[in-house]
Amino acid sequence: MGTSKSALELVAKLDGLANTIPEMQRAAANQSALLVKTVVLEHLGVAIGSDLVMSGASKGNKLGVRYDVGKKGQAETTAYIGATGPWQLIESRNRPHLIGPKNARGVNQRGRAARVSRSKRLAAIDSGSAMYRKTDVLHFKNGKYSRWAAHPGTRGKYPWRDSIRQVSPRLPDVWATAYRQAILSKFG
Repeated sequence: MGTSKSALELVAKLDGLANTIPEMQRAAANQSALLVKTVVLEHLGVAIGSDLVMSGASKGNKLGVRYDVGKKGQAETTAYIGATGPWQLIESRNRPHLIGPKNARGVNQRGRAARVSRSKRLAAIDSGSAMYRKTDVLHFKNGKYSRWAAHPGTRGKYPWRDSIRQVSPRLPDVWATAYRQAILSKFG
């Protein structure tokens, strides 16, 4: 490291270092968020394939990760990392459940067809007491129709959780490197 020849020279270097801290922190937050995004996408690629689209889903259902560093009014050291797409379908487990047409009707207290909540509608489908109209059917890719479908459930693959656990211990090193580079640029 370069040595200062006077107190004024040292003060100038320290002042220059203090002025670079905000941009250094923003760069460190940006590098940290990019590292998290990269590791999450690697885990996601292993879980569902490198195209990041779940099998059977349209191309519009691509899963991804986005980040934003220092949103309006927030500190430059804040990075918001978020999932895009239907992550809830791949991240955690889903119990077996029934899928029915959205327009199927449950039975109200008087025994008449009525709009009810999703859970009551599915309970009515399960018990066989649901009331359907002619158009209340599900249409499948193989050309068949059905009043309901039983989804077997899925076990979660947890790519987000596992990648965050893996990358978290590496983040302090990213910040330490950024601080070290800022100091070396002013004193080196």
